[in-house]
Amino acid sequence: MNIKGGIKVEKIISQKILIFGIILMLIFSFGPMISSGNSNIINSKQPDITTNLNEKKQIYFFEESQNQNGGSFEKKIKTGYNYPETAFVCGFVSDKDTDLPIENVEVFLFGEDDEGNYWYNYSYTNTSGYYGMHTSAGYIYLSFYRNEYFSEYIDNIVIDPYDILWFNVSLTPIPPVTVTVCGYIKNKITEEPIPNVFVDLDWYDDYGHSWDNDSYTNISGFYKMGAPAGDIKIDAHPDGYYYCESDWYNANENQTIWINLSLQPIPPQTAIVFGYITDKMSGEPIEDADIQLYWRDEEGNYDYNYTDTDGWGFYKIYTNPGRIRIRAYKTNYEYEYSEYYWIEDNQTIWINLSLNFEPDETLAACGYVVDTVTLAPVKYAYVRYDWKDDEGHMYSKYTHCDKAGYYFINVPPGSAQFLITSFGYEEFETSWFDFNESKAITWINISISPQITIQIDKPLPGLYINNNLKTPFLSKIFKFLIPNIKPLIIGPITIEANITKNTSGVNRVDFYIDGVFQKSDNIEPYNFTWNKTALFTHTIKVIAYDNAGTINIKTLRIRRLT
Repeated sequence: MNIKGGIKVEKIISQKILIFGIILMLIFSFGPMISSGNSNIINSKQPDITTNLNEKKQIYFFEESQNQNGGSFEKKIKTGYNYPETAFVCGFVSDKDTDLPIENVEVFLFGEDDEGNYWYNYSYTNTSGYYGMHTSAGYIYLSFYRNEYFSEYIDNIVIDPYDILWFNVSLTPIPPVTVTVCGYIKNKITEEPIPNVFVDLDWYDDYGHSWDNDSYTNISGFYKMGAPAGDIKIDAHPDGYYYCESDWYNANENQTIWINLSLQPIPPQTAIVFGYITDKMSGEPIEDADIQLYWRDEEGNYDYNYTDTDGWGFYKIYTNPGRIRIRAYKTNYEYEYSEYYWIEDNQTIWINLSLNFEPDETLAACGYVVDTVTLAPVKYAYVRYDWKDDEGHMYSKYTHCDKAGYYFINVPPGSAQFLITSFGYEEFETSWFDFNESKAITWINISISPQITIQIDKPLPGLYINNNLKTPFLSKIFKFLIPNIKPLIIGPITIEANITKNTSGVNRVDFYIDGVFQKSDNIEPYNFTWNKTALFTHTIKVIAYDNAGTINIKTLRIRRLT
């Protein structure tokens, strides 16, 4: 038997197979090799920015319309933009004494969500006493008002999307005005009557209902007005006098109650408070800021003084000896209060305040947040914007997506940059967007990438025979010259995957061939041996799962000859 000859023939056959395999690899190995979805750009089927709001979410533009309830009118107030109004509130309003329906009761709704977005709505009852109106999900407050009745209120209502809540309300009629309240308003020092004094009357009953009335004194300092039976007090605060109020009186039906007041004149104000009001962030002076000075003395008298700042942010206000505090306010700024100070006669005190800028959020941004890999919505993703204007003001606000990955947030005019993230995902920061009155709502759809990443370590581009890479050096050259070259596999192959990054821990790695599940592996090294016969082109897919519930996917196209 010629052993050497047999060995020589076997070597020749192996060399021919190797050469043949290289040729096939070159011929059949063009096309995409590995694909993954690590891009934050949404394709044309999901445009990145659009101004057509009605394609995604309906926003009401606050027009009056007649409902289907046969006469009840609903009107949205133009105060801004709100989430879709998918919930509904309705009910009947009746007279508490007669149980008869009350027509034309104004039902006012105020709503707010966890992020501070708010909305208003109101409706009127029809001839059956029925009202109904749509609202967004969140926390709502209802008030019911009609002349000749005491108003009623319902607060702390939690309403979810697509809820229908019924609130039936009975209104108590205001009792007849049978009590007469009258008296004189005089100067406490001179006992002279004070004419043209505005006198305010407050009234309460045993059920907590309130009512008010008012009148003016005549040249003799006399006033007169009516009230229902109940608890009554009056107050007066004419210019040049300290505020004064009476004790509470219990008035019975058809009773006449005399309530006289003696008012303390305000002495000449010799103490002075100066100060500057500035922007807390920029340090620039704030012009036309409203300044209020609260004053109280040891005898319990109190008073308010008011002024405005000039172009330098400067104010000057007079007061009397006593305890004082300054409050400053300007549109688009938060209220700011000083500490309490004690000021003496002829003393001067400087009180400077800085205000936090709070812009009007007259515009809005909305969109969907999806997974870069799966394009599935990211539930409850965190969405925050950092805002700035041309004057150097900065501001931030955040919200969360709903279950569908949708978010909506009000934005002031200016420039804003958005940051989006969620548990198990990388943070993504957008470019800066310009917000101006020409575009009320800007759509910004975002995709965010899972924190877990995976790569296929085997097979690499090259020729594999019985699980071994042949001519590794040539494979590297081929990969360099032809980046999309596909592996060519003869015989069985072990597919190996490697987790290159994760922050919440690896749950498992699944292996698929041509979309058919093959194996799940939760222990490193993550691999699967494919030893079934399969010819021509096939797709290997590996899916990595982390403990946050996010996934990442890698695919690889290969050629097999056996």
